[in-house]
Order: sequence, then structure tokens, then C-alpha cells
Amino acid sequence: MKFLIITFILISANCFFGYVHPDKAKNLFDSGLYHELVEYTAEMPNDIKTDPGTFLFRAIALYRTGRYRESRRLLERIAEITNDPPLKDRALYFLALNDIKTENLISASLIISRLTNSSIPEISENSDTIIKSLIHYRLNESELDELAGYIKDTEILSYIEQSRNALKILAVLPLTGVDSRSGRDILTGIEFAIRHLRRDDLNIVLDVVNSESRIPAMIKKVLERTNYSTYNLTVGELRSDPTASLAGLTTMLNIPLISPTAAASGISKISNSVFQLNTSSYTLGRTAAEFAIDSLKYRTFAILAPMTDDGNESVAGFTDKVIERGCAVISTEWYFDHFNLSRQLQRIRERALTIDSLDTEEYMILDSIKAVPAGVIEGFFLPVPNSDAESVLSQVAYHNFSAGLLGTYGWDDTALLNKLSSNADGLVFVREKKYDTANARYNDFVYRFNREMNRNPRILEINGFSMMEMIITLMNQYPGKTLNSILESIDTYESVAGTVRFDSSGSNQASELFKYTTRRGITQMELWPKTLPDTLALAKKYYNTGHVHTVMRNDSSAVEYYLRSMEEFRSVLAVPDSLEHLDKNIASLKRRLGNSYFNLRDYENSAQFFREVLKADPRDRESSFKLAVSISEEDPDMALIMLQEFTNDAKFSADAFYHIGLIYLDDGEMQLAEDNFAVSAELGNSKAGRILDELTKEEEEEQQEIEFEW
Repeated sequence: MKFLIITFILISANCFFGYVHPDKAKNLFDSGLYHELVEYTAEMPNDIKTDPGTFLFRAIALYRTGRYRESRRLLERIAEITNDPPLKDRALYFLALNDIKTENLISASLIISRLTNSSIPEISENSDTIIKSLIHYRLNESELDELAGYIKDTEILSYIEQSRNALKILAVLPLTGVDSRSGRDILTGIEFAIRHLRRDDLNIVLDVVNSESRIPAMIKKVLERTNYSTYNLTVGELRSDPTASLAGLTTMLNIPLISPTAAASGISKISNSVFQLNTSSYTLGRTAAEFAIDSLKYRTFAILAPMTDDGNESVAGFTDKVIERGCAVISTEWYFDHFNLSRQLQRIRERALTIDSLDTEEYMILDSIKAVPAGVIEGFFLPVPNSDAESVLSQVAYHNFSAGLLGTYGWDDTALLNKLSSNADGLVFVREKKYDTANARYNDFVYRFNREMNRNPRILEINGFSMMEMIITLMNQYPGKTLNSILESIDTYESVAGTVRFDSSGSNQASELFKYTTRRGITQMELWPKTLPDTLALAKKYYNTGHVHTVMRNDSSAVEYYLRSMEEFRSVLAVPDSLEHLDKNIASLKRRLGNSYFNLRDYENSAQFFREVLKADPRDRESSFKLAVSISEEDPDMALIMLQEFTNDAKFSADAFYHIGLIYLDDGEMQLAEDNFAVSAELGNSKAGRILDELTKEEEEEQQEIEFEW
């Protein structure tokens, strides 16, 4: 009897401690108190058949609290044991969610695919959404192939086939924050393109991340999204800094990135899967320098630029190209306040005057500034924004430089240039290639957009549409190829928003060149891209460097580089000696060498090159005159005959009489020497005037000595 009582007490105690009330478990579940539910059901017996519903609550709570493996084991047992179809479907549904969390994607896909036919509408609908998401975003090509081997459902097989041909795009744009308007405009253009350009053979899936105009938020969201989805392409961001951060992420994730607006150089160099559609300020600067050197023949430059990101990029590109071509930036000045640039411009002017051997103090006063332009500088680069242009140009004009003006997109304003008129005459500026309003595709887009939206598209909406139109068109033109390989291989694409011409690093090099004149306004100029390597590049570089040394009055170095240039030209061109005079490059070098030797008073070498110049062009008056001067000591009689031909030439007469006077002076014919010096001095040759004064002084001193001796 005592044994039976003890046994009854033990059984009662076990029931008391092991019992879990189903209603309480349900209340905890419905209240979302999952941790409490897990603790409350921890002592449940192992017999699931006793209360499978409460065991399902516990399994789901384990899933909700991140204990996926425990949850999975319990769900497997519930699904195996229960004969209740709704309960089994719910267990299988959460079993699939556990598999997704633990990256067992094939297992999850197989379970979810069966649940698309569940009798529970909620599970059926959710399963259809999940299987599409898994197939379109999470499964790679090999996983899709594996899944297709197990699936018999024709609809799901069609999803798999669509995914194989799908373009899965992750758009990372600021939809809130300081750049929200711009981000929404880009997105509007993208979505408009997808709606109107989607084709049956290309399934486009767009997923959007709001970067909130903050880099940390963007990185967190992109990482979360890419943890659960796979993409063929990322588009975004807008500004350069977040775009660079995004490029780093997409490179690690091996997803191509197209940036619609980032302008900083170097972003596309992060990897060969990053592409910039916007032509960078660095590229515009390089293009301006290249045109100035190759077409305008400028080789010495000054720069005045704002201390901004765009200013720095433009100056870096311009300076790199100038150095690459062997030319020189004589002075670079930066500013913060565009209303007061006197110090910067005075320093540039003083630098130019010093090189030109002029008295800087004398030529920096107001009257001299107006009367004497600062030479030496051939091109003046002004990469200023439109808001600074009027103030900058008026102050540059006041300081009187003889240089041609160069700029970037900030000068693209006809009304402004007409207002500045004569000060802007001849200005050349480069800008990114823009959409052509005469383009049929552009006009078709504007018409459809206006019809649907009841307004004209904004510029960033055009950019968003154009980017998407290019992607869709290229994917259809090159089926079976990855977008990354297509973008790497294309040379030029004429998009709705303008030309796209990627360089080897994926940066758009397309730009347009314009010139402003008071007579014709803004006119476009031809800017031919260099598609082939220039075999004469080194020879031209040496030539340009020689020119810079000539301008800097360093003739000995100029001779060195001109000789190097001639050697390169001869080795590349392989022109016979008898035909060298027909090559304009070598002919120009001989003229420059003659002039440099002449300035060094190495008359033997200068005479040699001037004779060769005259063989090619007997009408070259300057070379003929300098040849006469060069042979004055060697053959004074011939020099006199030659110099006499220039005594009636307004350009050379003063110097001709001066050198004739020197020849007579060497021969001891003092009166003839003085007569010629007098005419030369009267014509403005100051050297002749000084010699004449010295001769007169010597005669007076000699006369005084004679009178004293007498």
C-alpha cells in the first residue's frame, strides 16, 4: 500500500512539472514572446503526438529566436509524425524558411515548390512568392540546373528558364535625404525604360535599395540584400564618394556596376566590372589640353581654378596631359573667392613677365598692364563653374594676357558669353557629350514620357532611361554574353543621352568641343578620338619640350630636345636625306634649331640649319636674314649683300642696318659703321643707339687727349 502511494505521488509530480498548457503557449506565441515561449516549453515531453500544435509553436519560436538547427529538427519530426495536412504544411513551410536561413537553398526550393499547391491560401501565395524570389535572386546557374532536375511542375520550370535569361538589377539610389530628388528622377527613368522596352526574350527584374543619401546606410542595406539575393548588375550611386564605396562592395561580390552620374576619376579603375557613364572632370581636362596642344599648337600654359573637387579633377587631367606631351604649365593658381583674384592673377602675370625678361615692377602698374600683354603663356585654362565665369573672365581680361582661353562645361552658356562678348572671343571649352534633340529615339522617348506623365522629362530622368535603354539594347544584341563582357568590348554606343565611349578602365571618354566667337557665337568643333597609337608621340614630345625651353629662354636645353626630336622623327619616318625638306616636321625642327643656335651665337651651326631651311623654302625671309647675320664673320662681303636686301623691309630694316654697322665696325670703316648705327637707332634699335653713344664718347675722349698733348 505504501509503495502504491509513493508511486502515485511521483506520477502526479511528473505530470505537474512536465505539463504545458496549450492555451498559454498559444498566447505567448500570439504575443510574439518567443523567448518566453521557448523557456516555457523547454520541459515538454518528447512525444510529439500528445500535442503537435504546441510543439509547432515551440519550433516556430525557435526559428524566430535564431535557433535554426533546433527548430529544423523539431519541424522535421512534426512533419513526419502528424497526419493533419494543414499542420504538416505549416511545419514544412517553416522547415523551408529554416533551410533558407542556413543556406540549404535547394532543399528549401524543393519544399516551397510543393507548398505552392497547399490548401492553405496564405501558405500557397507566400510559397509562390518565395520560390520566384529564390529562383530569380538566390540560386546560381548550377543550383538552377540541379533544381530543374527534381522539379516536374511546368510553371516552376518556366520560372527557372526565365531566371536563366533574366537581367537581375539592384538599383542603389538615394530616395530620401539630400539627394532624394535626383535619386527618384534616375529611378523614374529606369522604371519607364523597363516598362516600355521590356521584351519577351529578356526578363528584367528590378530590386531597389534606398541609400538614404548616407554611405553607412547604403553599405548596410546592400550587404543585407546581397546576402539573400544574387544580381547580374548594380546601378548607382549618384555622388562620387558613395559610388566609390558601392564599387568596392560590388567588386567583392563580383557584380558589375554602372554609375550614371559619378564624375570623379578613378572609380572605374577599382575593377574591370565598374563603368562610369558620366565623363569625368579629369577626362574633360585631358581633352582640353590635348586639343590645345595638337590643334591649337599651344605648349605653355597657365591655370586658374577653384579649390573644389571638380576644379582639382580638371586641373589634374589637364596637367597630366600637358606633361605627357612634353609641354609645360608655367603657373597654377587656386581660389576660394571668385570675386577677388588679383593676387593670383598678379602672380601669374609676374611669372610670365619674368620669363620674358621684362621689368615686373614697371609692367605691373595700371598703365603698363593695359598697354603690354603678358606673353610667354600660350593657353590659359579656366575650369570654372558657370556661377564664377563672369567674375573670373573680367579679372583675367583686366590683367591682359595674350593667351588663348580654354575651359570646361562651366562656359556652356550662350547668354553669358554674349554678355562677356569681346573678353570671351576665341574661348574654347569642352563638355560631356549630351543628348541630341534631333535624335529620333530621344524624341520618341520624350513623346511617350510626356503622354504618360503629362510633363517633359527632367535631365536625370533622361539619364536613367538612357542607361537602361543601352543595357536592354546591348543584352538583346549580344544574347548569351554577360553584360560585363559586352561593356568591356564595345567601342562606342550612341545612347539617348549622348555618346558612350569607354576607355580600357571603363570610364566614358566621350566629350564635345566648342568655340565661342563674337561673330558666330558658340559653334561645335571636330574632336577626333585617338584610336591608334601615335608612332611619332615621342618625337612630338621632345619637340614640345624644346619649344617650352625656347619660350623659357633656355636655348641650350632647347637645342638638346630639338636634336632628340629630329633623331626620333628620322628613325620612325625613315625619310631619305634628299627628301627631308618635304617633311614639315623635320623642316620645322631645322628652323627651330637654327633659331636656337642663333640665340646662343653659335653662328656656325645656325648657318648650317638656315641653309637647309632655305633649300626647302627659299622665300623664308626670317631664315634668310638670320643666315646673313650668321655668316657675317665667315663671309662679310656676302653678308653685306644679303643684308642690303632687308634695309627696306619694315620688319627687318632696323636690325639689318645694325648688323651692317657691325660688319663695317669690324673692318675699321668707322664712318660707315656710325652711319648705319645711326639709321638703325632712328628706326628703334636700342643696341645700335648704345654702340653709337659709345663710339661718340670714344671720339670725344680721343679728341680731348689730342688737345691735351698739344
